[in-house]
Amino acid sequence: MGRTKKILLIALSSLMAAQAPAMAGELVVEDEALLIEEAVHEETGVMPEFIQENAAGSDTPGEAIITEDAVEEDIEEVPVTEESSDAFLFEEPEEESIIPEDSFDVDLEEEPVEEIIEDIAAEPPNDVVSDAEGLIVEDEPESVGASSGKCGDNVSWTLNDDNVLVISGTGNMWDWEDFTGANNSPWYEVREKVKNVIINPGVTNIGENAFCNCYSLTSITIPDTVTSIEWYAFSDCSSLTSITIPGSVTNIGGQAFLNCSSLESVTIPNSVTCIKQGTFSYCTSLKNVTIPDSVTSIEMSAFHCCRSLTGITIPDKVLYIEGGVFFGCSALATVTIPDSVVSIWESAFEKCSSLESITIPDSVKKIEMDAFSECASLSSITIPGGVTEIGDNAFGGCSSLKTIKFEGDAPKFGSNAWDSNNTFKNVTATACFPYDNRTWAPGVRKNYGGKITWVPVRENGKVGFRDVTDPLKFFYEAVYWAVDTGITTGFNDYTFRLYTNCNRAAVVTFLWRLAGKPDRGITNVFSDMTGNSDFDHAITWASEIGITTGYDDGTFRPWVTCNRSAIVTFLWRYAGEPAPAEPAGFSDMTDNDDFNNAISWAAEKGITTGYDDGTFRPWNECQRQAVVTFLWRFAGLEE
Repeated sequence: MGRTKKILLIALSSLMAAQAPAMAGELVVEDEALLIEEAVHEETGVMPEFIQENAAGSDTPGEAIITEDAVEEDIEEVPVTEESSDAFLFEEPEEESIIPEDSFDVDLEEEPVEEIIEDIAAEPPNDVVSDAEGLIVEDEPESVGASSGKCGDNVSWTLNDDNVLVISGTGNMWDWEDFTGANNSPWYEVREKVKNVIINPGVTNIGENAFCNCYSLTSITIPDTVTSIEWYAFSDCSSLTSITIPGSVTNIGGQAFLNCSSLESVTIPNSVTCIKQGTFSYCTSLKNVTIPDSVTSIEMSAFHCCRSLTGITIPDKVLYIEGGVFFGCSALATVTIPDSVVSIWESAFEKCSSLESITIPDSVKKIEMDAFSECASLSSITIPGGVTEIGDNAFGGCSSLKTIKFEGDAPKFGSNAWDSNNTFKNVTATACFPYDNRTWAPGVRKNYGGKITWVPVRENGKVGFRDVTDPLKFFYEAVYWAVDTGITTGFNDYTFRLYTNCNRAAVVTFLWRLAGKPDRGITNVFSDMTGNSDFDHAITWASEIGITTGYDDGTFRPWVTCNRSAIVTFLWRYAGEPAPAEPAGFSDMTDNDDFNNAISWAAEKGITTGYDDGTFRPWNECQRQAVVTFLWRFAGLEE
């Protein structure tokens, strides 16, 4: 009900109390009532029409006859003036609208209209909670610059002269957000004055938006009766440097500390199980965070752009490192990811430019797009065998990345298909993959993008050959012994080429390396030296110690395939030409005494077993797998 209506009711009550009714259904107003009329007119600027009309139609001069029906009807039609629009509503149930008889005792001389109006205006407004919106609607909002009031059903606030905001009472604070999403807390308009906040025991939560944008706030005291800190509770508190969250708190709402740019450290209590979306996003001064073991989930962007955060340990109950959790944490140098994590989401560590290395546990199945993109200091990464998918640009722009190790099958790459070439975009590195894993076909490897040198490796981390993968083959151990001791490196495509014939230059070079690469220099002992440093060093050494004599025409013939009789003879001479105990029993021995002694000695020592048909086949070309097997068995004699 507007202010004019309240004045008219007051005036009517005063008139009725001043004299008794003249007849049933009528009220007679004497000339003295004009004083009340003038008071009404002076207060509102409006001359009540029903008084004017009735006065004009009266048969008696100086009298105005007002019926009860006219009162009820005309009061509803009286307009609310602009001046009276800010008055409190004053409504009564219809059945109580009849003025009680005892009100007729009012003495107009002793209690003027103005004082009655003030008494009514002093009555406190009623607060109404809208179920649909969950918002606090006040009949009369507190005036700008207020220093105290209610902030919960049983909670009040006071801003004292020292700029300390004190919250007292029991139960929950209200949430403070209007339908536009803006903060409408009662101290919002004086937020620049709020330097410190003290929440007294008894208060059980800190409402949504409660201290949002209190940019002068430097400290807050939270009692152990508080169990929940709601969304945006301290967002944009840019002067807040530290906060102690009591162990009673079980819930910290999303973006609760968003843009607290001066917050340097925070300890999250063991009572909290979830760090919600954006909780500490853009806390650019945050250096230290202790995440308790009770935390089972860290939601998207929880530490987004915390540029001063240097290290983080993720609890071992967390399943997902969600999207953008550590995006832009440019000082983050160390991260511990537990075995519980099964997925690293989109942009989780993007632009973590100080991150040099990271260990991804075997539990991880998926690394999503941009997960580590633009980690400019990341120098090495190991992709565990459990990873089945790597998203687009997952390691794109990692300009310092030099070593990549895959431990399992080739992961699916790209968004949802084998059609991407962006996984290692703008990366130049060596990538190792399991040498015996057939999923790492050349066509698959090239589609990861970047300038990657792909190297097959064994479980011990040493180079493996794609054509030497079966450990049950007789040459398997010999080949990898030769590789691991530096006797041979294989070919650039990481094949050993087992069945390729081995030339004479290669055989004496293998033996020279087995001897420790003795340096006899390079001399033109033969007319057909190779021009290759290793080969010519080996040939010179082999000639000088009598391992080879070359051919009668003064050549060594380095590119001629070495036959089986020659290789065992080289080994026999290197061993000092020991006499065999008895001739070998092969059916195809030669007519050359040196060859026969060498073959018999090699058979006696187990360096060769010959073929199943009882032959040695001395003139057969010697393949690479046979050469390294002879060398391996010979080396075993010296151990």
